[in-house]
Amino acid sequence: MKTMADLLNSQINAIFETTLSQCDKYHKDELALMGITIRSGSKKWDYSNCPEWLELDKRKKELEKALQARASIKNEIVDPETGEILSKPTFTYGKQSIILKNK
Repeated sequence: MKTMADLLNSQINAIFETTLSQCDKYHKDELALMGITIRSGSKKWDYSNCPEWLELDKRKKELEKALQARASIKNEIVDPETGEILSKPTFTYGKQSIILKNK
């Protein structure tokens, strides 16, 4: 059974799609006269077909995992070669959520 939020989201999406299809019938100047502007969403890049990027992404994920493990060590970590104190990564929490449970 769909929740109220799911029903509302599906209706909003349906209205949005219908509005876009109706706007396709008009030239952008006509839409502007009606106070309507349609803009593209943000640009997103896909690097999945670039082997160089895939290799660096893999190495980045391995480094992130190692740094996260470093963060769990309570004492300061000193680089044995340089004597430098190594930095630990920090984290923050994302947007808070409220969860409503049906009874």
